[in-house]
Amino acid sequence: MNESSSITAAQFVSQRHTFPDGGRWLELVQGQLVQLEPPDVLHGNVVMNLSKTLAEHFQQAADDVAGYACFELGLKVASHPDTVRFPAISLYFGSERFSETDKIVTEKMPQLAIEIASTPNRRRGISRRVEEYHAVGIATVWVIDSVEKAVHLIDRKRSQQTFQKSQTLIGTGAMSSFQMSIGPMFEDPSWWNGP
Repeated sequence: MNESSSITAAQFVSQRHTFPDGGRWLELVQGQLVQLEPPDVLHGNVVMNLSKTLAEHFQQAADDVAGYACFELGLKVASHPDTVRFPAISLYFGSERFSETDKIVTEKMPQLAIEIASTPNRRRGISRRVEEYHAVGIATVWVIDSVEKAVHLIDRKRSQQTFQKSQTLIGTGAMSSFQMSIGPMFEDPSWWNGP
């Protein structure tokens, strides 16, 4: 597509339901539609296990660090031409709780974006995505690598912490009281499948 055939974030939202799978695996990159590979089972396991642990964390968190998670929320990270990325999980803290949960795309950036580098095209573009998130003010990005079974915490100063499968992930900033063992993050969630 050339510049004249590019679309805006608003057009993307209004047309999304007309695309295959409701546009679920599409992103908008510099006004052009980009098809992502559907996530694999391991990607889904990470989302389910992390979601459960995040929910438990936020239930116990003090009011001043209360937050909430949005799943596959589109973040408009660039304009003219527009770019919309869909991290697996976006975490918001303070202000109006759950104000972003019913949106398809938002310009209100989360404090933390969580990406899962699972399928080949998600892995190839991960550095660019992290740079885009930092450029629009997202303080921290977690990149969960389902191949290496590791989690990389990257802040805007480009400092990085890596937690391996045998270690415990320890959050930073508003998530400093969050902890989760890395290994179980990648396992089939027995709590989901039942006994």
